[in-house]
Amino acid sequence: MGKRAARKPRTTNSQHGFVRFENLTEGLVIEAPDQVWVADITYMRRLRSLDCQISMAVQGDPRQNGYAERLVRTIKEEHIALSEYADFEDACSQIGRFLDEVYMHKRIHPSLGYLTPVEFESQWRKEQADALALQD
Repeated sequence: MGKRAARKPRTTNSQHGFVRFENLTEGLVIEAPDQVWVADITYMRRLRSLDCQISMAVQGDPRQNGYAERLVRTIKEEHIALSEYADFEDACSQIGRFLDEVYMHKRIHPSLGYLTPVEFESQWRKEQADALALQD
């Protein structure tokens, strides 16, 4: 008998009773920081109360959630795998600190021209201010 290829376990349950939202980012050109936020979650009640426009990737197309998947991988590889937590509250605190102090301020990103997210946003805002000054 031949060997069977190992199947990867399916981690997303697409058979749920929650609303599927339209993909609002299809063809969207991202032009500014905070124009679009990405998350790797299926449903979040607090978004509606904050008047956020909710968008979902097309079901079954893993390429559409690449940014969120990469962020989660980075958190797992660069922090969670190297840390121990006393409890859930401690995990939330330490992961939050990692995101604020390391990911945003110290970790350079190839997709941002090897700048940190804070440096990239600062540079973008300066360029916008300079462009406005030239118009005056």
